[in-house]
Amino acid sequence: MLISEVAPSLRYADLTFWFDKSRNLGQKVPFGQTLQVGHWYQLEVAVREKPEGMPTEDRERRPIREPKQQQPVTVLVTAESDSFEITEPVKTLILPPQGNSIEDENAYFRVRPLQQSANANDLSAIRVRTYYQFNLLEVDVIHAEVVGQFDDPSQSRLGLDRSITFKQERLEREYLDFDDIEPRAMHVDICKQNNRFVFNFAFFNEADQKVEFTAPINLPTTDLEDALLNVRQIWHDISMSETFATQLEEDEDEFIENIRKLAKAGRNLWTKLFKQNLDSAMFNIGKWLEEHPLKPGAIIQVSQADNAADFVFPWALLYDRKVPRKDYELPAPQGFWGLRYCIEQQLPKAAKTTDRPIQVADKLKLGFMLWEQFRNVNQQKLLMERLETASEGKLEVTMPPINDVDECFDLLDDDDAHVLYFYTHGYTRHRQADIGVGINLGLFISRYEKLKDDDPMREHWKLLYDSIQQEQFEPDRSWIELSYGKLYLDELYDEIEKKLQSNPLVFLNMCESAQITPSLSDSFISFFLDRGAIGVIGTECPMTIEFAHPFAEKFLTALLSGEKVGHALLNARRHFIDLKNPLGLAYTLFGSATTCFQPPSIRVVGK
Repeated sequence: MLISEVAPSLRYADLTFWFDKSRNLGQKVPFGQTLQVGHWYQLEVAVREKPEGMPTEDRERRPIREPKQQQPVTVLVTAESDSFEITEPVKTLILPPQGNSIEDENAYFRVRPLQQSANANDLSAIRVRTYYQFNLLEVDVIHAEVVGQFDDPSQSRLGLDRSITFKQERLEREYLDFDDIEPRAMHVDICKQNNRFVFNFAFFNEADQKVEFTAPINLPTTDLEDALLNVRQIWHDISMSETFATQLEEDEDEFIENIRKLAKAGRNLWTKLFKQNLDSAMFNIGKWLEEHPLKPGAIIQVSQADNAADFVFPWALLYDRKVPRKDYELPAPQGFWGLRYCIEQQLPKAAKTTDRPIQVADKLKLGFMLWEQFRNVNQQKLLMERLETASEGKLEVTMPPINDVDECFDLLDDDDAHVLYFYTHGYTRHRQADIGVGINLGLFISRYEKLKDDDPMREHWKLLYDSIQQEQFEPDRSWIELSYGKLYLDELYDEIEKKLQSNPLVFLNMCESAQITPSLSDSFISFFLDRGAIGVIGTECPMTIEFAHPFAEKFLTALLSGEKVGHALLNARRHFIDLKNPLGLAYTLFGSATTCFQPPSIRVVGK
């Protein structure tokens, strides 16, 4: 069969209100007409070449990108609202390779307005999300004027030219190459409303064979502050312990103590999400997830709206099992989401791509940035030399490593590195609006000064402490320190004025630093994602070089051997938890968990 070479027509998301006629589709709600309190309507979500429904609030309606698949695909559609009753919040539509979505298979929601609109800023709203295999594609928000049950709906009482409109709020992932998109097991979407974070969970309930779409969870920022403050204090205690200043493994008693601290913190986060209201739908969802966990290795996708771009949540620490009451009992490490699942956090600025492997035409290029005063700097250099030798010409590492700020700017200008790896000092300043992070620097100083004179931790953290005391630390700016100079975040924004076309994976393996990722909206993570990085890995706490080096060795070896970044991170965490070291849970991925490089640069024996 010949396939037409003619470019297909553009297609658009199309949303339409219809009158409900005995639970069937009635007449279309005329353009310019309002809705009425207490009356039932049918909301249709479709894809069409020529939109027939409500107008968009945007100046220009954005078309969907055309998928390349040759067969129809099923797109999941959810509807959520505080101002409408929605009888069934989950529907599907069938999207063929070309033309309109299949009319009889469009998503139809039966909805009823609950309240009258008081003014133009009080319109009723429905948020519509579309997913493909739990990958979030698009978020649209409908705004509708609602009049009283017995009022004349034919004209706006508020003087609006358009009483019903919708806004294409977010395009998370293009309707593109569905065949190259891997299924996710769960999606968590986060936005912010009235100083509260709102969570929505979507996943497939295998026991009941249906899609679960939860009512939103409202978490006040003050509650989140308390939980995050507790988590960061625990990470400080563990990472700055005497044990991890000198060795990689803990003894059994210390390991149990630290895992119990982390599990209790993770369980507290779980409680805030799922257990605050016994009669809520979220309580039942949380209980179901505890009893029917997702398959090990499953991918959980987390997305954030623009107004929640600075949201920070330690997903890897989320703990969905009971913590044993007795102090000597070890909580099951598999209770941590970060030891069971691949968690990808898709920030608003992240690159929108499919899950195809990144094809390396000749050599994979790894930019190696270094601060050369670390005690184990030679181990890092030897690691890079071993990886390059094992690649048999398929890997090119910048050797000698880049230790000068100007050289680093040159590397970013050249824009040909597949991986940017930083084994350096680093600091991310905090703002007044950041949640639970302001105490990090003071916490470090306080704990350092309480150390005994003969404590090995004094020598271990002395360089960082002295730089703070001598006012060389510069807490009011964000920076990455190389041997010769600092990369300041504000200067990076000013100097790097184009997208990095190589779409590199960035690994911020920052050691002996006071804080790395307290804020997502004003950080190196945000910078690299905005400039085109396909993903960024950062740390949640001060990281010792005794752990940062072997963790990098385990992770980079897996990545360069062709493993996907999410599984490489998951397996590295599992490896070190078996060695009684929980610090791997402090490494966080921002970006796609499916990123991998093909063909592999190195071959690991046994693969």
